[in-house]
Amino acid sequence: MAYYSDEVFLGDWFGPARYAQVETSLTDTWTLRRNLDSLAVDYFLVPDALGPVRIPADGPFDSCFALVYSGPGARIYECVPRRAVPARAIDSGAY
Repeated sequence: MAYYSDEVFLGDWFGPARYAQVETSLTDTWTLRRNLDSLAVDYFLVPDALGPVRIPADGPFDSCFALVYSGPGARIYECVPRRAVPARAIDSGAY
C-alpha cells in the first residue's frame, strides 16, 4: 500500500502506528480520533481483506470521518479537520 501513497504512510506490525495500537482504539469514535490525531494522520485505511474491521458505530463517527473510497478489500476515510467537526460533538467533552 505504501507504494501508492504520495505522502508518509504509517502502519505496520511494529512502531507507534502498528495495527494493534490502532485496533485497540476502535472502541469508540473519540478514542480512535485521539489516537489518529496523535499520529498526525489525515486518512485512515480500513482493509477488509483479512476479515471485517469493525469501526465505531456511535453517532459522532460520521462527523469525524468522511468516507472517500470504498471498494473491494478496503475503505479509506478522511479525518475531518477538527475545526469542521460540529460543535455539538466537541462540546460533548469527549474531544
